[in-house]
Parts: sequence; C-alpha cells; structure tokens
Amino acid sequence: MMNEKFIERFFKTVSFSLGVDQSSLTIDLSKDDIPEWDSLGHLKLLLGFEEEFEIKFSMEETEKFSSLRDMCNLIATKIIL
Repeated sequence: MMNEKFIERFFKTVSFSLGVDQSSLTIDLSKDDIPEWDSLGHLKLLLGFEEEFEIKFSMEETEKFSSLRDMCNLIATKIIL
C-alpha cells in the first residue's frame, strides 16, 4: 500500500515536471488528459521520477506509461515504501 508521503512526492514531481497545478492532478489522469504530457513532457516525467525516487527505468518500462496510475504503481514496486 502506498503511503501519503509517497503520493505527495509523486504528485509534486508530476506538477514540477509538467508545469501543471498540483491540485488539478488525480491518479486517474492519462496522457490524453494532460496537454503538457507530450513526448518532451514524458521525458521530463521520467527524469523527474528517477531523480526524486533514485530509481532507473528500462526502455520497456518507459514505453508502457500511459497514465499516472501506471507510473505510480511501477515506481512503488521499485522502492521500499
């Protein structure tokens, strides 16, 4: 189960990486829902998460991301909560 601190860090990273208001974000949003999540935004998200959580993504993993939930779940499996 993801703790509140993890979720807060996750949304803060999304907000900073994409330049969007954190209060507008929900876990159910996808690429189609966030105009700033284009190919450059995708790269910014990946780099932001790698830096914030001190993890690395494989090429296969980066291609699977299509929603915030996907990203959140994968990050959670890579770190100890």
